[in-house]
Amino acid sequence: MTDIADKKPLNDPDLERAILGFLMAPDYSHRIKMAVLRKLNTDDFYLSRHQVIFDALKTLSEQPRAELDILGLKRVLEENGDLDRVGGMIYLTTLNDVVNKAVMPSNIDRHIANLKQDSHLRKLQKELIRLGQEFEESRKPDPMVLIHSLQETIQAILTDTPTPVKQFGHAAMQAIDELQNWLDSGSVPVVKTSLDALAELIGGYHDGDLIIVAGRPGMGKTAFALSEAMNAAKHGMPVLFFSLEMAEFSVVVRGLAMQSGIPAKRIFRGEFDRSELETMAKRAVESINMPLYFDTTANIGVDELVARIGNSVIEQGIRMVFIDYTRFIRSTLDPRENYRFHVDDIVTRLKQAAKQYQIPIVLIHQLSRAVEQRADKRPLMSDLAESGSLEQHADVILFLFRPEVYDQDAPHGFMEVIVGKQRNGPTGIAIMAFDKETMTIRPADPKDLEMYKRIMFPMMALGAEGNADDF
Repeated sequence: MTDIADKKPLNDPDLERAILGFLMAPDYSHRIKMAVLRKLNTDDFYLSRHQVIFDALKTLSEQPRAELDILGLKRVLEENGDLDRVGGMIYLTTLNDVVNKAVMPSNIDRHIANLKQDSHLRKLQKELIRLGQEFEESRKPDPMVLIHSLQETIQAILTDTPTPVKQFGHAAMQAIDELQNWLDSGSVPVVKTSLDALAELIGGYHDGDLIIVAGRPGMGKTAFALSEAMNAAKHGMPVLFFSLEMAEFSVVVRGLAMQSGIPAKRIFRGEFDRSELETMAKRAVESINMPLYFDTTANIGVDELVARIGNSVIEQGIRMVFIDYTRFIRSTLDPRENYRFHVDDIVTRLKQAAKQYQIPIVLIHQLSRAVEQRADKRPLMSDLAESGSLEQHADVILFLFRPEVYDQDAPHGFMEVIVGKQRNGPTGIAIMAFDKETMTIRPADPKDLEMYKRIMFPMMALGAEGNADDF
């Protein structure tokens, strides 16, 4: 058994850097930064250079009309003779860049709590080591003295622990600051969908949301997810795509098919000519700077999955995650447990991660064969009965349905995106054009859309853009 004195003190240098970067980021109000400073102590930071930087920021905050920014920090460090000690302007600049939207007013309290947790564990570890040494060196130590000393340390930790309770007015003012940032930057933390008809129903993918995209095989679930991921990345949104079933090459070829318009089946079979290869090469070059990242690790556990999401948020500034799909994630439960409980565990952890990292997480889920036992093969909320957590924890549930898969007489080349649940909006159906050869999804031609509605929804009033209010 490892001696506690041999254990390395807990610390997270990336977290420390991110919080210090937040404190001098120009995007956030002075009032919020001051509130953060008041919640932290010098010894909450493990690295000595970070302790020096934090002390300098505290000194700067006490100066009249001083702004918490990199230039003010540089001036204080120079006055104290500490600038070179902390790594100079080069290191301060890296702190200013590391925030990368990973730490924001909406989630700063959570990051403070994580920093405090490491700090408290270090203090507890230090006290336990000291008591152990005292126990060894004394022939017969007084147990009450040892207990009292430990109680003092525990009480100090409890006193320093931030309370999760918030007064509404203070929280509301913090929210106003965040909304002001939206106005000033012209950017709302919503990832827009590329599909207009779907955008009318859900607006986009919101930070902290868990979005379930469900359907039977052949409905285009992976194509839908990859299309939305690529669209977000093309607009500068860093996206992480977990492909737990397909190899990296397969995923990338699908992406090239979408971008080039060359059927994926032909590419996989090698049935393309040199001009088509050049077209794909051009699309590949155009994608060099697109912030779309892939992880194709097979048989991954949900804890490792969440850890990789957290690391990517810090390291790549990831702002949206797609996971394809539930069946290939190992839960923390005994393998002999019912599959329903495994899904419950996975979905609960992913919803927590979406909320913790304040990013939308899209989880692809395959429905059971029960869907195909009905005359109408459109998925329903009751088809998620295998897991109450899917419906309970998801903020948005999208079902994908292509009638031609079941009925050759049905109109071909269409995909219905059924909004089965939306915590903060309506349900309905968005109808898209779907090219199964190139895996592309796009708005349907108005004439084709009218034809589809007449055939598939003869008794339903649909809007001109392909949305159904009821289904």
